[in-house]
Amino acid sequence: MINIDIFATSDIHGEEGYYNSLSLIREKYPFSIIVDNGDYFIGSIRSTYFNNEFIFNDKKNLLIEYANDNFDVMNLGNHDVDYGIDILKKYTKNLTMSYLCANILDENNNAVFKPYKIIENQGVKICFLGIVTSNLSQLTDFDNLRNFKVLTVFEALDLYLNEVKEKSDLVIVLYHGGFEKDPITGNVTQYDTKEDEGYKIMENYPNIDGLILGHQHRDSCGNFKNTGLVFVQPNCRAISIGHLSFQIEKSSKTIIEASASLINLDAKYNVKEDENFNLWLNKSITMDYFEDYLKESFVFDCIFIKGQVKSIKDLMSIFKKPYMLSTYYMKKEELKDMLLDVKEDKKHYLLISNDINLPYYRIKERHINNIIDGYIHCLYKNKLINF
Repeated sequence: MINIDIFATSDIHGEEGYYNSLSLIREKYPFSIIVDNGDYFIGSIRSTYFNNEFIFNDKKNLLIEYANDNFDVMNLGNHDVDYGIDILKKYTKNLTMSYLCANILDENNNAVFKPYKIIENQGVKICFLGIVTSNLSQLTDFDNLRNFKVLTVFEALDLYLNEVKEKSDLVIVLYHGGFEKDPITGNVTQYDTKEDEGYKIMENYPNIDGLILGHQHRDSCGNFKNTGLVFVQPNCRAISIGHLSFQIEKSSKTIIEASASLINLDAKYNVKEDENFNLWLNKSITMDYFEDYLKESFVFDCIFIKGQVKSIKDLMSIFKKPYMLSTYYMKKEELKDMLLDVKEDKKHYLLISNDINLPYYRIKERHINNIIDGYIHCLYKNKLINF
């Protein structure tokens, strides 16, 4: 009997706390395979620092070093393309493991990243097939995908599954997406937007052996309808780590037993102090280009930012997660009361603001965009910040 143990993180979002957790897993399971299921590179202020210094100043990126130390396979997540495919490829060239995504194609219909990776572990051939949500084009700026095509997850699975089944003993799909239905009861949990299609994947592809999900920042695991198809969805930032376990008959390589579970490890630890990072936080920045930056992603007539920004640390203090900005419907007289200049007469105006004290009943939309990361990247790109 052979025991195959696969551990998975997802949606790390640039946090470093997972590092010790995975070291503990390696100690306990020396033959384990550890994978990351996407949204690894972007999402924390330290990742903003590491990434932009790496991209624009060729400095060492600790996130790449940590990935090389820990993961055997990585999958692409929607936020990993926030700076564009070309910059993501600069990251992946420095990775020592395979970086997967089967459903992003170039203009010649070639996969931009490796579609799958087969790892032989204790004589068992395990295929990891990577896919990202079908809705990628709706989750990132058009410029990031201007010269690329995104297949649906089902088009990608149809393209590769037969091929990988012939080459491997186990097939594990890494899907950077979540569930549209409760995986246990089958009850609908959200509108069918095609962003999350994990339930449909398991219904339509019962010949896969395991499904690793993410994206929704939720915990879930189980055996789909007791068919033997096991699934796990670890939470974000290593709050939990997914574990798929297979008992394999040695000669026939058939699955005797399969299980899925979640491991809750303490992903918090003292990150090593970085003097340069602390200096960077206090770096002076300009807000002169902030409105132009916002116009690339939002529609609004006027802007009101509460608080003064002189440094990166100030930027962090006035834009709070999860909703860093909101768009409001406002009347002309209300805007004048706020001392905002309104030149044309309109029935109503769209105001974008970080001020949480504005009338809640006037909100048109709340925005979860990572304004801090996006604006700092914009400053670097336009050579308006130098460190």
